[in-house]
Amino acid sequence: MAGIEPALAALAEARRERIRRQLPEHVAEIGRQLRGFEALSRTGRVRKVVGTIIHAAVPDIQVGELVELVTRSTARA
Repeated sequence: MAGIEPALAALAEARRERIRRQLPEHVAEIGRQLRGFEALSRTGRVRKVVGTIIHAAVPDIQVGELVELVTRSTARA
């Protein structure tokens, strides 16, 4: 790593190695959680769009939840 102090380069490499060791465990945990995932269908209305923020009124959906937005013409059965 040209231009990086040796101490910082060593810290970065140690962090990469730690991530490489932990990654299989994290992938397995995500797989376990996804097996219990149940997709729900909800209908609502987009009220306002400001930049990348979408304000919508959808029953039983809280701020921060992951949703897929579709139009009537692109909705899947």
